Amino acid sequence: MRVTYHREMKIKCLLDKLNIENLIPMHYELVETKDEGKKRMLLPAIHNLIFVHSTQETLTQLKMTYAEFSPMRYIMKKSVIDPKQSEIMTIPDNQMNNFIRVASVQ
Repeated sequence: MRVTYHREMKIKCLLDKLNIENLIPMHYELVETKDEGKKRMLLPAIHNLIFVHSTQETLTQLKMTYAEFSPMRYIMKKSVIDPKQSEIMTIPDNQMNNFIRVASVQ
């Protein structure tokens, strides 16, 4: 899912509290801070992106019920059946598991 305005970490915390499996690929980066100079920080590798393992019904209900989830947006793609239509992008479990294995290697 796409999360607007760099709020992916806030959404991750909310999903974690609800025990909804999610992933934000992270990487270390040297960041210049006012107080400490350069500091090595763990940051999202791709801003505004979060992978969520759930059903569309659950996610839609969260978005409709809690204002905190309103920054979440479905990522859409053209339908394979009818290219004039759009559908929510999903990633098969085996592909996601492979991605998690690759993304976790540091």
